[in-house]
Amino acid sequence: MDSERFWALSPAEQEKVLSGPAIESPPGIEPDLDNPPNRNGVAIGVCSTCLVIGSFFVLALYVAFVAVLLREVHVGFLVHQWNFRLRDLPEILYLFTLATNFYTAAIMLLKSAIVLEWLRIFVPPGTPRNYFYWISVVLLVVNFLFNSAAIVVINLSCTPHAKAWDQLLPGSCFDGRGLYVASAVVNFVIDLVILVLPQRVIWGLKMTVQKRLGVSAVFVVGLIACFAAAFRIPVSIQYSRSQDVTYDFCTVGIWTITEATCGFIVYCTPALPKALSKLGALGIYPFFKSRTKSAESKQSGDPKVNNAKDGRPGQHQYLELTDHRHSPSGSEDLGKMPNPAILRTTRVDVGTEEAERNRALAIRAGHQRPWDQGNT
Repeated sequence: MDSERFWALSPAEQEKVLSGPAIESPPGIEPDLDNPPNRNGVAIGVCSTCLVIGSFFVLALYVAFVAVLLREVHVGFLVHQWNFRLRDLPEILYLFTLATNFYTAAIMLLKSAIVLEWLRIFVPPGTPRNYFYWISVVLLVVNFLFNSAAIVVINLSCTPHAKAWDQLLPGSCFDGRGLYVASAVVNFVIDLVILVLPQRVIWGLKMTVQKRLGVSAVFVVGLIACFAAAFRIPVSIQYSRSQDVTYDFCTVGIWTITEATCGFIVYCTPALPKALSKLGALGIYPFFKSRTKSAESKQSGDPKVNNAKDGRPGQHQYLELTDHRHSPSGSEDLGKMPNPAILRTTRVDVGTEEAERNRALAIRAGHQRPWDQGNT
């Protein structure tokens, strides 16, 4: 019902319309306005999972976007519009408007950050401006201009602005839902280019195939983002043609939050190796690394270990030296030994108890590191 017909009704008739379904239900379906069937569990599960993952990597507008989607659960998520009272419709449409604004701003900044990070990594300052640089610049411009224009169109689609969520207010609107389809297509193309662009550089690096595959595998999350953006296109087309706005908008929201979450992970992925290396300060990373190497050595049958067990020194193994305490120089000449790995050794005799005490005092005073055991 348009606003002119509504305001021409008597107060009693207006009340009856407001208490009725927001749109006419399909044939054979009875509206349930008091306890409408919904999928709030889907919204809580998807949004909570994505919020935890996304919050682990970065926040801000993304959190606001997810918070609005979760707020929709209070009103009803994936609820058909004929199960809403007309008087309750403005609240859910207002949340849709907020979610669209937050998502568009967040995805614009996020994808700009990813492209700028790619530039910093693959085209550092001082290097020639190659195809990678210019494609990245085009992506930045398209991303900024399109999403900025989308935000303007979203907020100027109705006059007054409040009519965007309260259709009974006097004024005028134009149907801007086609923008959702354009947004889905543009973001899918940007995601695809962001995923493919570094691959040529990566596979051109001088490293083993296994390492190249390992680096490329890092971008598998970007592939998931592309899938989410691709699936968003048909649901956006459905939303642009649908009268069941409350249901179809929620399907679009599911794919947009998945795409945004993957985007945050892609942005933070290059920093993960450095973050893991910092675990060395806690002794966690070296512990697992040493355990892994130890296990690999046992499984592979390290010749150095096997030779040591056989009593034969393996490659680069030191020969055991006899302790000549009566040597006047405190040294042993190994020049006559076959294939010597050590030509000369020098022994310094220091009292054990006194050395340990001096070493402990030096460590406390900060003059010696714990591993400098031979400098006491």
